[in-house]
Amino acid sequence: MAMSLPLSLFMMSLMQFVLVGLWAFEGFYDSAAPPSLNNKQNILRAFLFPFNNIKRKIKPLESNKIALVLFSFYLIPLCGLLFTNDFNRALNELRTYLPILVLTLVIASSKPLSKNQLNSLLLFYIAAVISATFFGLYKFIGQEFSDIRELSIFIHPTRLSLNICFSIFLMVYFIFKNEFKHSYFTILFSISIIWLIYFLILMESGMGLSALFIIGISLLLYNTTKLKTKVKYVFLVFAFLIPLMTVFYTNKIVREYYKTSHTKLQALDLKSSLGNPYIHDTINYDVEGGRHIGLYICETELKNSWENRSNLAFEGKDLKGQELKKTLIRFLTSLDLRKDASGMEQLTNDHILAIEKGIANINYLENPGIKTRIYKILIGYENYKKNDDPNGNSLIQRIEYWKASIDIITMNFWTGVGTGDIRAEFDSYYLNTNSKLKPENRGISHNQYLNFMVSFGIFGGCWFLFVLFYPLSFKIVRTDYYYIIFISIVLISMLTIDTIKNQAGISFFCFFNTLFLFGRKSKTQIK
Repeated sequence: MAMSLPLSLFMMSLMQFVLVGLWAFEGFYDSAAPPSLNNKQNILRAFLFPFNNIKRKIKPLESNKIALVLFSFYLIPLCGLLFTNDFNRALNELRTYLPILVLTLVIASSKPLSKNQLNSLLLFYIAAVISATFFGLYKFIGQEFSDIRELSIFIHPTRLSLNICFSIFLMVYFIFKNEFKHSYFTILFSISIIWLIYFLILMESGMGLSALFIIGISLLLYNTTKLKTKVKYVFLVFAFLIPLMTVFYTNKIVREYYKTSHTKLQALDLKSSLGNPYIHDTINYDVEGGRHIGLYICETELKNSWENRSNLAFEGKDLKGQELKKTLIRFLTSLDLRKDASGMEQLTNDHILAIEKGIANINYLENPGIKTRIYKILIGYENYKKNDDPNGNSLIQRIEYWKASIDIITMNFWTGVGTGDIRAEFDSYYLNTNSKLKPENRGISHNQYLNFMVSFGIFGGCWFLFVLFYPLSFKIVRTDYYYIIFISIVLISMLTIDTIKNQAGISFFCFFNTLFLFGRKSKTQIK
């Protein structure tokens, strides 16, 4: 189950069924006289064993307050059935939330893992996460993607970034606590941490890097304040310098994006090497990466050269549904080439394929990372500011989703729209408000807190928050490194994604939430 979280949606579901089966029959062969199949009476005993076993296992949960609160989570979508208009989607949503019941029931009522068993489980989990990134690396090396998020092959990239971020902090703990007592483990974990951070950067995971940054700085500050020597002041300065340097670095990238060399329009060439006139358009085309997109455009030569090398029409759409002409012009600009026959000659066949896929900048293909991610945000922002078009970047689109969420919450404040109706409600909202979002970009909340408020109203939203934060009322939970890191990652992620709205997210949340609350031995049982 742990290894399936970053690697396989199918195995996530299958392993939950397997866990339930093993849980129900646990102890079948452990008793002194296990039921056999020699006669009808024993066959009946064997048949009844799992039912009696489940009844025995469930009994102690009646006094387990945290487990009962987690079970109550499922009551929220159940109550939402009272207000739904689409029972098919509602039932599908209830099925999505089943891990809340299944994993809480199985793990909370099973024999807890020993420290060595837990460490082994976490090692296999980390190995699976690293394996998922290697598959992504293979795809990156082969340039078999049109969007850098496609490097997450098995699950949604934001859910993979959750797993990566958590794996990093697990290995940090292993290193500082020297859990495995061998130096080569420390070396292996250190290399793995560096690789996973690099992969987050490569995948341009804003959410993953933000969670890593926020939690990392918080950990540094927390541990520094506990030091008794003057060295702590050095660490404190370091902790404050990191955010400051991040701000300066971001500001530097933004200034580079807008900064262009001083160009005198009268000094620009008026004709291409073939004698055709150029268009120098600084009004309809912006600046990207310090270069004017609209300079040295000769559409006649571009059209002829492009259609000699591609089956896609120059005036048509690329495979992402964007204007191919603009994609081509931006791509040539990123290579610092003129938009004419001469510039087209310098494009390789791989470049042509990339443009057809909708890749508008060579850096999206060859130099993904923080800088490229910021450039994408700036492009989307400029398009939104200039054309009131929110389709240019996922961050700008999220702002539209949040605005829509707040409006829908206002209209359905007490009860929400009901279980399963959120998709239809957003579609209706976009239609009624004449949203400029393209149909394929019309998403839902992209904020788990807003999502629950939209679906289940103020009462459902408040109970959701109670379920999330109730375990932290226990001191043993508040002082547990594993749980605090895990829940911090989840809470941060919920600000920008619907973390538990799909199978990968809900399985990640329920598995580790119940594992760290109930699934391991501790000096004090959490009740």
